[in-house]
Amino acid sequence: MSYLSSCRSLVPLQLMVLVCVLLSGCYDTSSGTPDELANTSADDTPTEQEAPPLPTEPETPPLPDEGFKHPGVLSTDADFDRMRDKVTGEEEPWLSGWQAFIGDGYSRLGRYPRTLEHLIRGAPDQNFAQLFGDIWASHASVIRWKISGDTAYADQAVRFLNAWASDLKSVSGHDRALIGLYTYQLVNVADILRTYDGWSEADQQRFADMLLNLFYPVSKDFLNRHNGTCNSYYWANWDLANIASIMSIGIFTDREDIYREGLDYFYGGIGNGALDYLMVYRHPGNMGQYQESGRDQGHTTLGMALFGVIGKMALNQGDDLFAYNNYQLLAMSEYIAKYNLMEEVPFKPYNNCVNVNHTVISSWPRGHLRPGWALIVNQYENRLGIAAPWSRKMAEKLAPEYRGNGADQPYWGTLTESRDPFPPGRAPRGLTSTVLSGEIVLSWWGATGAESYRLKRAEAAEGPYDVIAERGAEELLTHTDIDVQDGKEYFYQVTAISPEGESEPSNRVAVTAGHQLLLHLTFDNLEENSANGVLGQALVLDGVDDVVELDSSLFSNLSDFTMAGWVNLDEAKPWQRLFDIGADTLRFMTLVPYNDSEQVCFIITKLGVGKGHDHISLDDRLCGGSPVIGEWMHLAITLSGQTAVLYVNGEAVARHESIRPTPAQLGVLDQAWLGRSQFEADPFLGGRVDDVRLYSGALTAEEVKALVLMGSL
Repeated sequence: MSYLSSCRSLVPLQLMVLVCVLLSGCYDTSSGTPDELANTSADDTPTEQEAPPLPTEPETPPLPDEGFKHPGVLSTDADFDRMRDKVTGEEEPWLSGWQAFIGDGYSRLGRYPRTLEHLIRGAPDQNFAQLFGDIWASHASVIRWKISGDTAYADQAVRFLNAWASDLKSVSGHDRALIGLYTYQLVNVADILRTYDGWSEADQQRFADMLLNLFYPVSKDFLNRHNGTCNSYYWANWDLANIASIMSIGIFTDREDIYREGLDYFYGGIGNGALDYLMVYRHPGNMGQYQESGRDQGHTTLGMALFGVIGKMALNQGDDLFAYNNYQLLAMSEYIAKYNLMEEVPFKPYNNCVNVNHTVISSWPRGHLRPGWALIVNQYENRLGIAAPWSRKMAEKLAPEYRGNGADQPYWGTLTESRDPFPPGRAPRGLTSTVLSGEIVLSWWGATGAESYRLKRAEAAEGPYDVIAERGAEELLTHTDIDVQDGKEYFYQVTAISPEGESEPSNRVAVTAGHQLLLHLTFDNLEENSANGVLGQALVLDGVDDVVELDSSLFSNLSDFTMAGWVNLDEAKPWQRLFDIGADTLRFMTLVPYNDSEQVCFIITKLGVGKGHDHISLDDRLCGGSPVIGEWMHLAITLSGQTAVLYVNGEAVARHESIRPTPAQLGVLDQAWLGRSQFEADPFLGGRVDDVRLYSGALTAEEVKALVLMGSL
């Protein structure tokens, strides 16, 4: 199907006829232009201080022509230059970090490797502790060499790496995939050492062969198969450990394909360690509920340490995961830190395919202290200038970071990760708005050095803006605006107050209270593939390969919504789709005109469909009505808060009071279709479609009936 480029929400996939001749053939323009109707996200004219718009899809540019940066797993030469200069200059907090580091017995000379032929985790004779003990010693040796210049420490690290490469023959045990927790730390040592003249090329190759032949296959197999279990069976930290393992191996061996394998899984994998499953729910104030928060706090803080090191090694190679999805990693870090600082956080029930059924956040062991916070705080506060108040408090409690609390993450972060403070006086960023339960909910990220914030509102983009709320630097940066009129558009921005004065405003967002028409497809000016419809002409889909692609960004910030349209099916083929919005067969929402029970059905899920262990429902669905083949039907689905209502011909046929996810909570979505399913085996829609509408906000029953009455005139 060929469309004019001006038809923003209709993109060619497989139909090879002209559908849109004029813009009015795609949209009812009486309610505003398509761009105006969709303007519920950040304004695209940022201020000078504002960060550039965040990508809605993963961007993984090719590596520079010179290839990987070495060292470039967790520490670069620039990092070591900074450490050396700050320690020499006796500057804090580096000096305290250095003193804690050299006071650790593992940082001294005179240590020797304790290698194994068979490395085992997950068996009565497991012995993996010998590996992480040698990682402590070798990591400390290369840090001390790079800062002091004493090659005796480099020689000691060479001795450790050569011994393991020479002696190790196998990695086994039913928990062998957790060896990934130590693989990336071992590779980090090797990548720092690879520029040392005292480590021969032959020895480096033998070490690389060990990684590729023994460690890489274990991590690769786990991410591909998850030991034959369902996709959400394993906790996030299992995935994260193996993502870090694979990416680090790719860096050290100069294998871009391996590095990308790990990075691509983090962006788009199907396990709980992938970004769109890692954060269960983003609560107001950018509180990102982490996947293991209902399990325990020890593993939750481990998740923080792991996604931090994944972000750091990606950044060292030119891929900025720290900015992904409106700073998602920080949202999870702040949530984890706030709760472990004995402050309350919201919690959404979580379940998986084996019915873990978390209804409350775990309080065991609340207050858990694990190294890793220094990395998070310095990336966000001191590199990007984004305030991270709760993560900063956790870092301060641990400062200076020392070796302790297990072996599953690196240590000494006060020394290795600290950076100079970001200049104060900058603007807040990442202001977002959504309509939830009929109210406008706004959240934003603060600026380092700010003491308070002013949220402002106007009735026109150019202002004037009046202050409607103020927040302190250590309060949740969110506000629910209830003093609004349905159908009226409002504009918002926020400023920071610091000793430098009031900052420039953040990005601007515009949102219409109540409900707003975001998309309206009329098909009235089609020259081909058209027939008589309910309100003029209708689009004809052949049921073979015809499909209409929608703009998936319309759904990225959608909480309350209504989607409606007329459909006339040619045949009783179950599981045809009126619309299907998602990323894959695990994360999507869909409206089905005819299922295998001869009902209309709406499904929304982050876990896939069907039943898991103990017959737990993986998806939320509501089905009802009696669709008639060969006749026009008006279908509509509304969601307000957690309440969804399904309508057929203006009558409510099903209601669900506890829908778990909203479209905005499904993660990054890039497949939005009329007439096609996320599942390849499902049939394409065959029939006619007319008057398709998407609203932000839930229409009332009377408003849905009004849409039906328009078609009966």
